[in-house]
Order: sequence, then structure tokens, then C-alpha cells
Amino acid sequence: KKPLKRCQNSPPMEDYSAFLEESEMANAARSLVQQLSLSERQLQDEEAGTQRLRDQLKLQQEVAAAEVAEDVWQKSRLQSAKQSIAKHLEAIRHQTARAED
Repeated sequence: KKPLKRCQNSPPMEDYSAFLEESEMANAARSLVQQLSLSERQLQDEEAGTQRLRDQLKLQQEVAAAEVAEDVWQKSRLQSAKQSIAKHLEAIRHQTARAED
């Protein structure tokens, strides 16, 4: 049998293997770019979620601080009222004691 002749226009086998290698590298590079893009979107989503949680926490802290301030103010008013009532009672007792004398 005679060995098969290569067509004169066909490139040598080394060129095919180089082409396949480049093609595989290009596919791998595309795959990495897609993975990076997906990872970047996931990171952005996570950052947005984290920011929402920070905003919610800040709002909860502000509400809690306002409630504490309200409690302090109410207790202060209550204390003032108690002192005022105690002064009035003392004045009434004093007047009653003088009237009885």
C-alpha cells in the first residue's frame, strides 16, 4: 500500500494542535470571564443586601434611642410632678397645722 498523501493546501498537524490549544485556552478564558462576571454580580447583590441590613439596623437604633429619650422625658416629668405634689402637700399640712393652733 502507498502512504496517504496529504493535500497540498492542508496545514501540518502541528498547526491543528496549536489551533485546538488556542481554542481551548480561549474557551477557558471566556468561562473565567463569565464566572468573574457572575461573582461580581453576586458580590454586588450581597453588598446591596448588607447595606439594606445596615440601614434597617440604623433605623432600629434611632427608634430605640427615641424611645429611651421619651422614657427619660416621661420619668423626668413624673419626678417633677411628684416633687410639686409633695411641696403642695407640705404647704397644706403647714397651713392646717397653723389653722389648728
